[in-house]
Amino acid sequence: MPKSLLALIAILTGLTLAAAALLPPHTPSEKSAYSLVQSTLKAPLPATSLQLTSQTLADSQFAVQLGLYPDLQQATTTAQQLSLPSVPSIFATEQNAHLWYTLLLGPYPDMEQAQSAQSQLATKGIAATNLVVWPADGASSKQSASSKSQASPNTQEQGS
Repeated sequence: MPKSLLALIAILTGLTLAAAALLPPHTPSEKSAYSLVQSTLKAPLPATSLQLTSQTLADSQFAVQLGLYPDLQQATTTAQQLSLPSVPSIFATEQNAHLWYTLLLGPYPDMEQAQSAQSQLATKGIAATNLVVWPADGASSKQSASSKSQASPNTQEQGS
């Protein structure tokens, strides 16, 4: 190799290293793909606390259920893969002594806003959703016999 070519490579390498030193260090994005509700990992919410009932409609916030998963890894993987307008939350729920991980988007202050969000998700191809009650403090004490929309763990729903 000619000496001039070696000199040019050395100069370009030096410039590349010098430029890299001037750039700020790479930091991963601080935006999380999901929010894991830690308190529900220790004390899962009863699945019935998410059901829409005539008693809960008046004084509740609402959510769009994006999926119901038998293990946490499936819920987190789905949350990371979906392109959502806001950060979804993962709640541990329990039904018939079985633990489920519910992926929710919300809360929404009224049902109309939750339905609007559900429609917007459908236009993005995320159609497997249910409207549910947003789990708030004391949500575990809310029980219902009748429901308009059930979060049934008998089928696994995926939002993509």
